[in-house]
Amino acid sequence: MPKIYIPQLFVMIQDLLVSMIRETGKPTNSTDVFQSLTPKEFEVMHHLLNGLSTSAISSTMSLAMSTIATHKSRIFEKTGTSNVLELAELVRLSKGSTPFASI
Repeated sequence: MPKIYIPQLFVMIQDLLVSMIRETGKPTNSTDVFQSLTPKEFEVMHHLLNGLSTSAISSTMSLAMSTIATHKSRIFEKTGTSNVLELAELVRLSKGSTPFASI
């Protein structure tokens, strides 16, 4: 079995996510997706994209972990994603076309 290094694995996962997003018809260039997020959801999304765990976000925002979990669920539902990797790819593909290009 050939060795796969981390940068190669990252590129392979990224390519797979792009193809999955395109095949499933999930939005990739719509400001409506991000504008539908509440300010708290947007803040949680920002922390998720910066690699914070639910527990760390809970501490940072002084909210219960269950509240953060609810925000995460709503973010995934509103954006048509199912995990942080898909969310990150959606944001990457939407850069420049969203009012949140600074994420």
